[in-house]
Amino acid sequence: MPKKKILYPLIKETTYYPSDNEYYKSQGLAGKPDKVKNSLMMYDGYVDQNVNYVENRVFNETLTYTGYGRGRSSAVFYFKDSTGATYQMFMTDMDALLSSKDLIDGKVTGTWKYCKRGKNFGIKLAY
Repeated sequence: MPKKKILYPLIKETTYYPSDNEYYKSQGLAGKPDKVKNSLMMYDGYVDQNVNYVENRVFNETLTYTGYGRGRSSAVFYFKDSTGATYQMFMTDMDALLSSKDLIDGKVTGTWKYCKRGKNFGIKLAY
């Protein structure tokens, strides 16, 4: 039996916080990007028309570390690429990254691919 093909959820088009919303204005978010095109969603399950499901791919990019946080069931590190798209990296993959690459001024250049752990999605070094 062939292995099930995994599709990865990416944001199809950039969406913005409403500029007329008082809450978003008070938070300084009004009119700023909410979801950026080609960002990898942390997990699937949203009923969202703004999601494009793609097969795994390998891509070269310089990523900027933006912070860390918790997923639904995992601790993740957040990165942003040159277009503003965002990605999550699992602890295991971050450990492999730090063992093989230099993080200089919060940036790391590499060849990346998507990965899945449980129901969560992230990226990791491809090579």
